[in-house]
Amino acid sequence: SLAAKRANLTIKTNLVVERVDFNGFFASGVWIRTKDGKNSLIKGKNIILSGGTVGSSQILELSGIGCADRLNKLGIKCIVDRPQVGENVQDHYQSPIVVNVSHLDSLNDYVRPLAMLGQIVRYYLKKDGLLAFNATQVGAFVKTSTNLDYPDLQILFAPAALDPAAHPRKLDIN
Repeated sequence: SLAAKRANLTIKTNLVVERVDFNGFFASGVWIRTKDGKNSLIKGKNIILSGGTVGSSQILELSGIGCADRLNKLGIKCIVDRPQVGENVQDHYQSPIVVNVSHLDSLNDYVRPLAMLGQIVRYYLKKDGLLAFNATQVGAFVKTSTNLDYPDLQILFAPAALDPAAHPRKLDIN
């Protein structure tokens, strides 16, 4: 991308953020660990750190920002007592099951360029067709245990799917 080519920008990937380093209440650097296990401190005037839904809370807590009682029990010096950090974190993990259909038309057949042009015209004229569909057609909220008061699992059915090879999902834990 254009932003990645900027002279004042360095993008680091495939590493683990250990914690944020602070000078008083200001972030001054980020401690990282590379795949070969080497630790180093990255310093900069401006650091943008993206840890995702779960990772951002974890990085804050490892850095001393979170519930003081929890951090002290873990042997982490509390810099800022914020009990809300890491609470009510919810993520949307997916386990897609993709089935190839042969000898039948599927919705995937209508997303090819020429077919999609036809769907655009159809929607414009009739307000129906592929572009009038929701992304998922069936959904359910279920409890994974009878001991729960509320459902904790959502199941969705979509009549079309992304090509898993073109959109890989990896969980890389080192």
